[in-house]
Amino acid sequence: GLRRRLLTTWSSRKARTVITDTAFSAGEIATRVGVPADRIRVVPLGITRVSTKDAAREPLVLYVGSIFERRRVDRLITAFDDVIARVPDARLEIVGENRTRRPHLDLEALRQRTAHPDRIALRSYVDDATLAALYGRASVFAFLSEYEGFGFTPLEALSAGIPPVLLDTPVARETCGEAARYVDWSAPDAAIAGAIADLLEPGAARTAVLEHAPAVLEQYDWSRTAHATLGILEEAASGR
Repeated sequence: GLRRRLLTTWSSRKARTVITDTAFSAGEIATRVGVPADRIRVVPLGITRVSTKDAAREPLVLYVGSIFERRRVDRLITAFDDVIARVPDARLEIVGENRTRRPHLDLEALRQRTAHPDRIALRSYVDDATLAALYGRASVFAFLSEYEGFGFTPLEALSAGIPPVLLDTPVARETCGEAARYVDWSAPDAAIAGAIADLLEPGAARTAVLEHAPAVLEQYDWSRTAHATLGILEEAASGR
């Protein structure tokens, strides 16, 4: 709320050093909060690797994460009829609490209005074992967020061997690089569906994304994050 924003702004401006997780976020902090760029340090976060040792891929599209308006889960649902037109046995699993407010998105009503509502599942929560099973079965991860500071779940999916389809934003490009398929902000549903369908099917499109995964994922290690953060804290404490 307002109190949190005011406190964050005040403390950021008073801090000797501000640590953030992406260059995109650093730019937002400098522009929107007014912290001088030379006081902001970028330390990439780590991710929890998802093990899918016995993965048996299915034509399953997966979304995982709290659902906010900016993550455009509504567009994912409305585009899915076009996915099924290209991949007839495709299914969509959406896992996350619906926290949309302005406006509140009735995702169940959207699901019911699709041509194949039985092929779309909405779940606000699953346990760890169920989530691991979904990561082991999914072939595409769809995350059409318009605005993130970092974005954990596309990288977690990538670590599970699942190519992500992302909205083409600066932070998505920064975090995932070439290990993702991007769609434009203004892309019609058919273009979103086409990107998903391309990756659902084995072939060059999947290979082109997944071959870049190791180089991207090696950047996100919690030990490296902790070491870099400690160094910055020690530097700030010493007044250097």
